[in-house]
Amino acid sequence: MAVKIICTVLLWFLSSWLTNATNKYLLKEHPFPLTLTEIQFIIIILYCFLLRKYTNFVRETDSRKQLHQKLALLKTVVPLSFAHIGTRVFHQIALQYIPISFAHTIKSTGPIFTVMVSRFITGEQHSRESLMSLIPIIFGVSMASLTEISFNLIGFISALLGTLTLTWLNVGTKNALETKRINQVELLLYTDIVAAIILIPFWLHLEGFGLVTVALQSGTYSLIALLNSICYFGQVLSAFILLGWVSTLTYSVISVSKRVFVITASILYFGNAVTITNVVGTTLAISGVFYYSYAKVRETNKSPSYVKIDV
Repeated sequence: MAVKIICTVLLWFLSSWLTNATNKYLLKEHPFPLTLTEIQFIIIILYCFLLRKYTNFVRETDSRKQLHQKLALLKTVVPLSFAHIGTRVFHQIALQYIPISFAHTIKSTGPIFTVMVSRFITGEQHSRESLMSLIPIIFGVSMASLTEISFNLIGFISALLGTLTLTWLNVGTKNALETKRINQVELLLYTDIVAAIILIPFWLHLEGFGLVTVALQSGTYSLIALLNSICYFGQVLSAFILLGWVSTLTYSVISVSKRVFVITASILYFGNAVTITNVVGTTLAISGVFYYSYAKVRETNKSPSYVKIDV
């Protein structure tokens, strides 16, 4: 089991890094965030269907119950689909304007939005320890932002909005899994199907026709976009598998370590200039995220029942 866990962690780290690196490359060469998002949705849908058919990740139930569940889930799936679109599109836009390392530092504000969104959607109460953990996150992200050499307002706001919609997606997903008779893979499948359908008219109007020219001129774009989508699915799947094998605290430590890896690797690979204050701010923010995760584990003392889609 130890070897399986290590291999899954390595897959999670590598797929996360490759997803972000290929995102950055594609958006730099061809700024089509909606196209990249649509491709990712389609690949996720395809692989979710394969998981349902050829693996035991999803246990089939009576077809009449499945149909009834799909109809009952419609009100839940549609808002989650909009949240998923926002998460992916805002993240792609952010990467057009700011480095990967800075985008992931901004994502450390996730716990702040989680406290607000979960309070609004489910009325969840948070302990004093959890609320105190938000202080280093706020100060850390503020320090990193004020001293970021490549700071861009559009990228900064997009990264914040992407983190907000990701939080909405995760809180809504957790609520759906706890109140509806559905598992993570099926919910991801239905959410992405609806999201892909909703996005199609916007994609055609804003990017679709321009993409035809790019596709005709460059076959490289299609290949890298396909690689990007496969890596993104590997990122989601490895997180899903890992959640079933390790404790909540272990998963939180690995998740924070993954973010450190992605930030460090992006700085080294892309040669982003950083300052001491920027590094201290990023470290402080990530430490706050870990402390928040630890505090939530102490509150609940149980394993998570949903997959957090980390991008």
